[in-house]
Amino acid sequence: MGYVAHEAAELLDRTSEEIARLGQITGAEVPADGKGYRAFYSFANLVEMRITEELTQFGVPRKHIQRYLTALRNSHMRWLEEDGAELGAWLVIGGEKWAAGSTMTIALGTLQLSGPIVSFVAIDAGAIKQAILRRNGDAVDIGQ
Repeated sequence: MGYVAHEAAELLDRTSEEIARLGQITGAEVPADGKGYRAFYSFANLVEMRITEELTQFGVPRKHIQRYLTALRNSHMRWLEEDGAELGAWLVIGGEKWAAGSTMTIALGTLQLSGPIVSFVAIDAGAIKQAILRRNGDAVDIGQ
């Protein structure tokens, strides 16, 4: 299932213009192909857009964000998907390094294995996913 810009904007509580700007960083599942064509965003794209917003607020450069998103996609982390099994999902970024895990402690611990980390950014992608699902009426009770 794909979302056009106005549907994505409604789910993320953003404008269509903001979705278009974020889509330039994250990409779209089906890019717009010329004038008059619409881009379609997957659920994973919506999660990536919210992650992008948070990283941007922390001052992470666009080229680094794109690199992290590519690495995240290549890691086959199903928690980015609407029906992904894991709801607890953290992305931790320290300098040029990143790690993901079901808890911040696990993700940070994995990141620290590659050397000492002075400062880091931690993003609760599971909470982002839940917020989007809730707005879409598909929230999952994580207490199960």
